[in-house]
Amino acid sequence: MSDRRSVLEDQKQNSQEKFYIPQCTSDGRYHRVQCYSGYCWCVYQDTGKPIPGTSSKNRTPNCNPVPTPSRPIKANTK
Repeated sequence: MSDRRSVLEDQKQNSQEKFYIPQCTSDGRYHRVQCYSGYCWCVYQDTGKPIPGTSSKNRTPNCNPVPTPSRPIKANTK
C-alpha cells in the first residue's frame, strides 16, 4: 500500500505525467474491475492480468463469473 501512496503523491506533483496505478484489496490482491481514463476491464485477482474481451468504455463490465482462460486446441498431426 505504501508504494501506491508514493506513486500517487508523485503523480500529483508531476501532473503532466499520467499513468495507470492498479487498485488493490487490503490483502494485496487486485480488485476484479480496474478502470483508467474512461475504460474499465476485468482482471484476474491473483495476477492483475486483464481478461481478454472484458474492456468497455464509460461503463463497468460484469466480471461475474470470471471467465476461465482459454487454452489453445492442439491440432491432431497424425
